[in-house]
Amino acid sequence: GITSIEQAIEMGETICVPVAVLPIFTSLFPAMKHLAGDYAAFARMMALNKCKVAIMHGSAQNELFNGNNHRADCAALDAGTLTEEEAQCFRDENGAPIRGRDCWITSVGDVLASVPISIPARDDVLHAMSQRMRELISKGTLNKYIQRYEYLLTPSECSSGAASARRSLYEESYPTDSRLPVSPRH
Repeated sequence: GITSIEQAIEMGETICVPVAVLPIFTSLFPAMKHLAGDYAAFARMMALNKCKVAIMHGSAQNELFNGNNHRADCAALDAGTLTEEEAQCFRDENGAPIRGRDCWITSVGDVLASVPISIPARDDVLHAMSQRMRELISKGTLNKYIQRYEYLLTPSECSSGAASARRSLYEESYPTDSRLPVSPRH
């Protein structure tokens, strides 16, 4: 399988790239054959052979692997905004979307780029905010707050044995050659 963005480019594969970072990646990899889109659609786009790999960030992978994208695709199918083929909606015997649909996708490769996210601050408070943030990080306070609210994150369906059992309901629908997203990790 594909193990890096460079390999995908050499092979002439189409790479799904988020619209928000398209200019960054087209300048870093000018020879890249790409299709711009939204993270939430990348699993569908790969399943439909529109792209072979995708560039994703960590939180987009969480949404992919916890089943949120699949539930949204099924809801769009129910609302008539996606066709059955486009939605790639697979349901269990009770009609609920199968949360492990996207577990066939594997994260590979190195971090491709880091896009810093920050909070705008006035110049007169910038130093104090920066100093306080460094203190919170060095004392471990920031990590404590992150851990305190981790329960709000939906766990991945892809790390459990139940996911593989659910995947068996539709695994024949996906092509046998795995599509691997080239994804930055945070």
